[in-house]
Amino acid sequence: RRPAAPPGPVERADNEPPHDAKAPERPPSSGLARVPRLLRIVLQYLVIPSAVAVAVDFQFSILLFRIYDWYATVCLGDTPPRAGPVGRSHTLVRESELPLRTSGSWIVNQQGQRVRLRCVNWYGANLKTYTMGGLHRRAIGDIVEDIVGWGFNCVRLPYSLEMHLTDVVPDPKWLSANPDLQHKPARDVYYAVVEAVTAAKLMVFINNHHGKAMMCCSVHDGEGFWYSDGYPEESWLRSLTQLAERYSGNPYVVGHDLRNELRAVTSALHGTRSPMWGVGGHDYDWAAAATRAALAVAARDKDALLVIEGLNFDTDLSGLGDPRVLDLARPHLNPELLGRVVYEAHDYSWTHAEFCVAWCLHWFCLGQILVLVLELRRQHGDWKWRGGGGLHPPGGGARG
Repeated sequence: RRPAAPPGPVERADNEPPHDAKAPERPPSSGLARVPRLLRIVLQYLVIPSAVAVAVDFQFSILLFRIYDWYATVCLGDTPPRAGPVGRSHTLVRESELPLRTSGSWIVNQQGQRVRLRCVNWYGANLKTYTMGGLHRRAIGDIVEDIVGWGFNCVRLPYSLEMHLTDVVPDPKWLSANPDLQHKPARDVYYAVVEAVTAAKLMVFINNHHGKAMMCCSVHDGEGFWYSDGYPEESWLRSLTQLAERYSGNPYVVGHDLRNELRAVTSALHGTRSPMWGVGGHDYDWAAAATRAALAVAARDKDALLVIEGLNFDTDLSGLGDPRVLDLARPHLNPELLGRVVYEAHDYSWTHAEFCVAWCLHWFCLGQILVLVLELRRQHGDWKWRGGGGLHPPGGGARG
C-alpha cells in the first residue's frame, strides 16, 4: 500500500484564529461576580448604594456643622447673636410655686395648678470632656441668659459617675470662655453650672446618664443597667444621695432623673442580658432598683421629684400596666413616694415605622442617584464637557 500523503495546509477563514494561538485569558471575576445573580442585583442596586448614601449623608451633616462652627468663630467673632426676651415672667416658675408634685398624669405646683415643663438638655458633663458643652465659647451666664430668653423654664443636666465620683479635671481648652473654672475638678464645674442655672430661676433636673464618661448609648457600651463593671450599685446610690443632700435646700433643683435609658448589655463573655420590670431578681429588676434609689434620694431631699425612665432605651414603660407585675414594681404607689414619682419616656423617630420608611426611602433614592451617575460614567466615561457646548464624545463630533 502506498503511504498516505502528509496532510497539506488547511485553509481557514480570515477571521478564524490559528490553531496554535492561545485563547484570550478571561479577566478574573470580582467577588461580587461570584455571588448568585439575584443576590448580586440586590447588593449592587439596593444595599451597597443605600449604605454609601447613608455614609455620605452623615458626612454632609458633619460638614454643615463644621461650616456653622467656622461661621460662628470667624464671621461672628465667637459671639452668636443674643436671643431676645420671650416673656420671662410667663415661662419661669416662681419660688412660691415650688416644690412640684404629681397629680394623676400631671405635674402641679403648690397651688394645684398644672406646670408645663419647657426643658432643654444641656449635655456634656456625661462625656469625656467632663463639662457642659459650649463653655469653651460662651460664659455660663450668657448661655443661661439665652436659655431664659428662648422661653425655657428648666434644664436637664446629665452627668456620669466618673465625672462626679473621681477627681478628674477637664482639659482647660473646654473652659476657655470661663477661665475661673479652669484647673478645677469636673464636679466643681458641674456645681457652678447648677448654681448659675438655678440663680436665674430655671428649674433643674439632675440626670445620672451612666457610669463611665462616654457618648450614650448602645448595647455594647456595658452601661445598659444601673450598675456596670467599674461602677457597682453602691457607687450609683452614693452619687445620687450626695447630690440630693447637696441640693436639698435649693428649691429650683426640682428633680432627680435616676438613670438614663436602661437597655440590654451585650458582651462576648455573658452574651446578651436585659434589665426587666418587676421580675428577674436583684440584678435584673429595674423597678426594684429604681425604688431603692428613689427612697434613698427622697430621704435626703424631701421636696424633689423622682424621675424613673423605662426600658429598651426608655421607649418601654409597659411594665407599669402589666397585670402580672406586683404593686411593689410600681414605685408611684409606694407610700413614701406618693405624689413625687415621674415616669419619663423618650420618643425617637426610628421608633416610628413611618419615619423609618421615610428615611429608608430617602437613602434609597440617594443611592439610586449614585447608581445612575456611575452607570453614565461607565457608558460615557470618555465624554468631556466643553465650555458652552455641552457634552461631546471624543473626536469633537456631535453625537446624535
